[in-house]
Amino acid sequence: MGSKHYSKVMQTQLVVLQGDIRQLNVDAKALDLTEDTATAYRKALLRAKSDNARSIAFPCVSFGNNPSGAAEVALKTVRDFLSENPGTFSEVIFACWDTENYKLYKAMLGGENRVINIP
Repeated sequence: MGSKHYSKVMQTQLVVLQGDIRQLNVDAKALDLTEDTATAYRKALLRAKSDNARSIAFPCVSFGNNPSGAAEVALKTVRDFLSENPGTFSEVIFACWDTENYKLYKAMLGGENRVINIP
């Protein structure tokens, strides 16, 4: 009996929620995002990958008066990383403390949760 090879699509669920990131049960949390947004997210993703984390949570931060700009950079950086590193994480959570950022991230993700398929 021959063996069959199945091509499985790896999925990463991008989730936005309103609440305290410290209360989440995930493998990795990026709590200190004090440097350039894209650099901070990429470093946190690389660190979590090297630690073999399957889930990671980020606080939703907005620098200055441009919360949508910060959110766009965060989401683009995470999506780019996931495209370059398929199957690394099962879940990436954006935890928003305040209602404004929660609504912003929710709108940018297209709803409560968004599953993206990465071949």
